[in-house]
Amino acid sequence: MISKAIVKNTIKELLRTRQAVPIGIVSIGVVIAIVFIFKSVNYELFSTIVFLISVLFTVGIIDSDLADGKILTVLSKPVSYTQFFLSKVLGVISVGSIIIVIMMLSALIITSSAVNVNMDIKVWFVLPIAGIIAHILWTLISATLSTFIKGYSNITAIILFSILFGALTVIPNQTVHAIIEFINNYILPAPEACLNSFKESRVSLSGKLFHSLLYIALLSIIGPVILNHKELGRK
Repeated sequence: MISKAIVKNTIKELLRTRQAVPIGIVSIGVVIAIVFIFKSVNYELFSTIVFLISVLFTVGIIDSDLADGKILTVLSKPVSYTQFFLSKVLGVISVGSIIIVIMMLSALIITSSAVNVNMDIKVWFVLPIAGIIAHILWTLISATLSTFIKGYSNITAIILFSILFGALTVIPNQTVHAIIEFINNYILPAPEACLNSFKESRVSLSGKLFHSLLYIALLSIIGPVILNHKELGRK
């Protein structure tokens, strides 16, 4: 179901053209600096960085192959649309997850040692896992957007995310705010939301995990279906 060659090429693309290493170093550095300055772990910052890493690494990663016709060369081999889509996504998830785990564990280590704050042992497991789950979801969403409009997925994604996180939040409508809150808590589980749920109720955390896995499964199907029905080749 997964093409190792496509996964490796995707990782190479991230390292070569998407500046994955510099972005990772900056992300880890920012988190460590915040810990030293404010003497605590900023879990909301984790969520923002996970979102940015996922979008920067993923948006246009499929569209680029659609626009220049490279996908036709790949699909001429025994590789299906589903294999192509999921392999590209897995490459992004692999690189992003390494950065996210290092970032979060570094912050926790510094907090528990240099800042002398006792961290609950459960946080050491829940936080990285929540970050990876959020990264997987954002990557799948960005990859799906990358299959919509050949050659213009970057602009499309920027507009959609700007509307979702910018314009909608200023609309004075309780229904809209309730929808955004539901998305943040269930569809796109932010790391701090998972931690709060873990402290409050394991049932709530189980609900978030169920919704996360459900939407991961749905997005893993929707992306390849859209790609399968596109007109491939050059613009």
